[in-house]
Amino acid sequence: MPTKTFFNLPEEKHDKLMRAIKQEFSRVPFSQVSVNKIIQVAQIPRGSFYQYFKNKTDVLEYILRDYRAQMRARIQQSIETHRGDIFALMSDILDFTIELGSSRDMGAFIKHLFSDMKVNSGFYIDFVRNSKSDFQETFMNRIDLEILNISDTRELKNMLEILVTITQRTAVRFFAGMYDADSVRRQYQEKLMLLKRGFLKERNICACCK
Repeated sequence: MPTKTFFNLPEEKHDKLMRAIKQEFSRVPFSQVSVNKIIQVAQIPRGSFYQYFKNKTDVLEYILRDYRAQMRARIQQSIETHRGDIFALMSDILDFTIELGSSRDMGAFIKHLFSDMKVNSGFYIDFVRNSKSDFQETFMNRIDLEILNISDTRELKNMLEILVTITQRTAVRFFAGMYDADSVRRQYQEKLMLLKRGFLKERNICACCK
């Protein structure tokens, strides 16, 4: 994580450094990210960079933590809006991921992250594992169980594992350029409809899912 010095930067200097960081992380895959390029664009001494971050992996962790915070906020908003409907929540999570991946600031960065196999280090695996735990804690106790055809916590966890896996794989296909956003969403909804038939109680299944 960044040092206190980074968080105490004046707003203008902070924003300039973050623009330089995002520009570099969007320019090339993580394995090719250059600290020299960042400090050139940000117009800061090399020593200043290392007063803020340990290395470029530290920068990556900060960006990903910011992404996770945005995701958590989206989850909280969605679960309130849809009153604990886990399927609507998962659709919102995919939409958020696609929106972020389509943005000018983060799109190229996220695509590089998915495509650069060197990012799949112990650090990244740990981050994903922790994110899953944080993700489940955010909404686990707020899911509307009355609409679900499950009998215990074990079945609920298994259902979530299936939904999370499908959502992650769909996001990877989008970032890998295999499908456009509309195609990805359409295929995802088709899979969700199949799952709804098994996980929703009969009275909660809409006509389009039958």
